[in-house]
Amino acid sequence: MSASDPLRPGDLCLTGRSPYPRFRVIAVVEDRAWVRDVETGKDAVVPVGHCKPIAEAPGGQDDAPPPPAAARSGHGPTPETWPDGSRRP
Repeated sequence: MSASDPLRPGDLCLTGRSPYPRFRVIAVVEDRAWVRDVETGKDAVVPVGHCKPIAEAPGGQDDAPPPPAAARSGHGPTPETWPDGSRRP
């Protein structure tokens, strides 16, 4: 996949210079793309020109290592808590 290929639903892309966050393209309409963060599940609508398609490894998994812990948002459940924030037994 090259940057000159048209952006299509299902593509994996970046929206900046950093390798994270990575987004899955949900839909493309005219010059806008609806994308979903593959780690957090949050959606956004961005200009197609801001999306840089990236290749995936065989099997549908991207081949880059996970981001360092410091680069993660820290939001969401941890192994010790439920999604509502309460402690697990």
